[in-house]
Amino acid sequence: MRYTWPGNVRELENVIERALILSHGPLLRVDEQILGSQVSVSNGASPPAGLKELERKHILQTLTLTDWHIEGSDGAAARLGIPPSTLRSRMKQFGMKRPAAG
Repeated sequence: MRYTWPGNVRELENVIERALILSHGPLLRVDEQILGSQVSVSNGASPPAGLKELERKHILQTLTLTDWHIEGSDGAAARLGIPPSTLRSRMKQFGMKRPAAG
């Protein structure tokens, strides 16, 4: 609660959603690695990646948050605001495949 958020509201929402999914206890814990990447991007500490790399990372993060569900109201395509066919096309373009369950 005392952390000054360096990004926009959508980035904060994504981090909180991810933390909720990954949290197992009664206390919400946010992965320091996620916060560190947001700080460096927002503060300009590291040069921004190319647009394609940012798109790839955003799609991958959204797929992870939705447990790789592409369609439906809670699916990755809806969260990204694109049709499922477009998401599948981008996944193919970036060589993304759902990780094997293990």
